[in-house]
Amino acid sequence: MSLALIVSAALLSAPISFAPPPVPEVWLVAGEIYSREARREAQQALNHFGYDVGTPDGIWGPRTQAAIRQWQTDNGAAPRGDLSRAELGTLLDGYRQAIGFEGVPQNEATRTNVTTDAALPAEVLAVVDDLVSFCGGDRATMIAREGLVLSAEMNGDGRPDYIVNGSEAGCMSVCGAANCSAWVIASNGQGGYVSNAVLGIALQPSTFSCGATGSCEFARPN
Repeated sequence: MSLALIVSAALLSAPISFAPPPVPEVWLVAGEIYSREARREAQQALNHFGYDVGTPDGIWGPRTQAAIRQWQTDNGAAPRGDLSRAELGTLLDGYRQAIGFEGVPQNEATRTNVTTDAALPAEVLAVVDDLVSFCGGDRATMIAREGLVLSAEMNGDGRPDYIVNGSEAGCMSVCGAANCSAWVIASNGQGGYVSNAVLGIALQPSTFSCGATGSCEFARPN
């Protein structure tokens, strides 16, 4: 018997086992990519606000979907059972403020969604222009995208600071498997701004703690 036949016979007689596929660390939900950590925090937020999902595990099963539908109904949205990026940002922003994240500015309620380039710092416009080069279109159209540029006072010096969310740019060129590029652009106390490159989805001002020199980092729970 040839070696090839011996090998073939051995392969055919060997038991074949199939391992179940691993739980994906990144899921596509409502057409959006969310990391498992983002899904877990969303579940924690739902539990905190009284929408019972059980133990947060990052898996959006029927119980979590039912909780999301109820949260959407109570907040005037269509009860779909999944979360858009804007909804996820709203849910997590409210949760992080409720549990006392550091870095939530006193005037968080004055956060605005910027839709024109009027008076935007050069550092913000440079980031927007980079997004245009990756995703196409023009500056005005890019800035007008809901949730792309957010403005809030974030470091206590009275000047507006900014977040540019690559997740809202409308293309995947600035996104990886679990997160998208984003920029926190804070005033530096000397009349200019510092651009801090980070990764995240639909980031909000309360996500960050910024210092007087314009450096920013993800805020930590108290």
